[in-house]
Amino acid sequence: MTKKRLLGALAGLLAAAGLCMPVCAAEDAPPETLGDAYVVMDADTGQVVLAHNADVRHYPASITKIMTMGLALEKAQGDLDVTLTVSYDAVHSLYGTESSHIALIEDEQVNLEDILYGVEMASANDGANVLAEYIGGSIQGGVDAMNAQVQELGLTGTHFTSPHGLQDENHYTTAYDMARITRWALTQPQFTTIFGRTETWTMEPTNKQPEQRQFSISDWMRL
Repeated sequence: MTKKRLLGALAGLLAAAGLCMPVCAAEDAPPETLGDAYVVMDADTGQVVLAHNADVRHYPASITKIMTMGLALEKAQGDLDVTLTVSYDAVHSLYGTESSHIALIEDEQVNLEDILYGVEMASANDGANVLAEYIGGSIQGGVDAMNAQVQELGLTGTHFTSPHGLQDENHYTTAYDMARITRWALTQPQFTTIFGRTETWTMEPTNKQPEQRQFSISDWMRL
């Protein structure tokens, strides 16, 4: 899947967060969308082709994970055969929330590639916490790295408080910033492969879980 097609596929995720990236540009009037803000950006050049309310702040929900995955893949540099240990905080910090997860267990030994697919395909918030710890040594360290990357990209409308996107009034982005973040993420090793996968992914048993876990994608844009 090409970068430009991936940015088009992102439209469905953005719409769920109140943001939208339409795949067709109208000659005169902006197209009708489900979201009240959108950006169409050329993934190769960064040129904005079409935009509406591009700088209005919105709650990004799970598209937050684009930044989390991008940083994890930047650190891995193509080596996804890395063993990670699930911490107490990665699991227990989500208790009491209505949170998507892949049933990770404290002290479970997991493979980085499995966690990436769990985050992408199952929108796993426990997996996003594990990635944050891989990135920054702790969940907060990973969030700090996310905000540092925001600054490095020169973005002013985004601030993250978590690696997964559970609602927080201080967790926000804009359609323009999200397009820029996605364009950056597309340059990281294997991001397009993981983000564009539609086939089921199987996570093998671990030291804590004797059964396989299977992840699948239901996002209609990518299917």
